[in-house]
Amino acid sequence: GNALRKGDIGEAKKNFLNVLDLDRTNSKAREQLAAIQKAEADYENAMKKVKEKRYYDALPLLDSAGKYLFEAQNERDKIRKYLSNDVALLEKQGIELYEKGDYRGCITVMNRLLLIDPKNRVGMIYLPRAVKRQGALERLR
Repeated sequence: GNALRKGDIGEAKKNFLNVLDLDRTNSKAREQLAAIQKAEADYENAMKKVKEKRYYDALPLLDSAGKYLFEAQNERDKIRKYLSNDVALLEKQGIELYEKGDYRGCITVMNRLLLIDPKNRVGMIYLPRAVKRQGALERLR
């Protein structure tokens, strides 16, 4: 617990493994260990995507891994900064798609926008609208 709060993942992993050596049934230690291992796998997977310049695919993984790994948070923030030039274009594209009635396209664009800027007003307004409209269209079919 303590090492985890300090961000020392190696130490935290060792501690949880020690707990499990003493008590195989300790579900808290087992869950924490699994969460750390998932974060490490997500981070590794994300970094492969970053190498391939698949930034939008990497961001959700970095976000998830960032709950445990500071380096994942740093990488996520670096990518968001790098992609921040796309924000205005994505806003414009998303609104145009919405107005044309291409709600599916709008949803894709708004999701990308919110990956870069999770509190983006345009994304937060248009995404739920587009989802609602798309849902209504699918119910009509």
